[in-house]
Amino acid sequence: MSQIHIKEESRVSTAIRHILPSLLFISLVVETGFRTSWIRSGGHAFQDGDWLINYSAGFIRRGLFGSLILSLHLSSQSTLYLLLIFQLLCYVILACALISFLERQSYSWPSLAIVLSPAAFMFIFLDQAGAFRKEIILYASLSLLYFVTTSKRNPQFYLIPSILLYVLGVFSWDGIAFLAPMVVVAFFALKDQNFISVKQKYFYSSIVILTSFLGLVVSVFFKGGATEAEVICSGLRLNHGFSRQICDLGGGNGAIVAIGWPTSKYINDTIHSFPAYFVYLLFLALAMLPFYLFFGKPFLNRSWKYFLLLTPLFILAIDYGRWISLFVICLILLSMIENQEIQSKINLHPIFYLIFIFGWGFQHFFNHFVFLNLIAKFWAISTGAWYPPHY
Repeated sequence: MSQIHIKEESRVSTAIRHILPSLLFISLVVETGFRTSWIRSGGHAFQDGDWLINYSAGFIRRGLFGSLILSLHLSSQSTLYLLLIFQLLCYVILACALISFLERQSYSWPSLAIVLSPAAFMFIFLDQAGAFRKEIILYASLSLLYFVTTSKRNPQFYLIPSILLYVLGVFSWDGIAFLAPMVVVAFFALKDQNFISVKQKYFYSSIVILTSFLGLVVSVFFKGGATEAEVICSGLRLNHGFSRQICDLGGGNGAIVAIGWPTSKYINDTIHSFPAYFVYLLFLALAMLPFYLFFGKPFLNRSWKYFLLLTPLFILAIDYGRWISLFVICLILLSMIENQEIQSKINLHPIFYLIFIFGWGFQHFFNHFVFLNLIAKFWAISTGAWYPPHY
């Protein structure tokens, strides 16, 4: 009798393991609904406005993507829907890479805990206001490098769009440049596994290093100010038909308005907010738990060095939840590219993994922090009690 019970339990566990990855696409569908509601109302000052920063006020950091999409001269709403398509494309590329990884791991519980961690892909579901930001360009770029390891196509089929996305990303959001060493390590890992040649390794790594250096130079010497922010906002309203909302949700909150903020404001905000943000150290520890449990010590030791790369972001902006998620997702993608072995050091019951996936969560910054997890979020949406926050 007990043997039958064990077999039935095994079947249930297997079924759950193969159903859980659907959360990746369910989350995208739900969040797309929230995004389209914002588009119909005129756009979001961060999830849309940040992408529309452009060179109308002169050469400025973060302006490449906005200049490119606005050069198409579409209506304001068409521009926002085209932007949404690009954002979804980045997420779909990432989701496909993660699904491929799960298939390689036979949908094992450790691999599910890594991919479906609230700090990884599911972060976009838990906090849509912290999702659809420009770091997703980097996610797509690294995901394409992972496909080099799984596809029989010529590597250039993935290498060229990957490096183009990286260049686009750096000149659209300078924060990506801080993670250049991880991208370089990815190219070296591809060569170590004989997926690319020595020439390709050094060629693409050189582009990453040069692009990142220039991106950081631009962020320092072409930072922009209040005048540039106002010129960009005026241009979006007068020349492209956008509402003031695309620049400012009220109270000076918006990515374009933030161009005019001095660096001292960013740092002061971080200093004054840090006591409350101390809780994010707990979230960081939880986010790293799967890496501690399932990866070898050499990779773990390197991971903290990669985390130090993001220190400037933690100093300059209080979106601590975003930075943790950015770190975790890039770490996952790098481990996939390096073909790191998942080591089940301890035998955990499936309920442990389900608690880890569904039992906790966080948002991108503290002003909207509530105790949140996937179950609570699904319940809130189903009862109509959840509305997307402004920022």
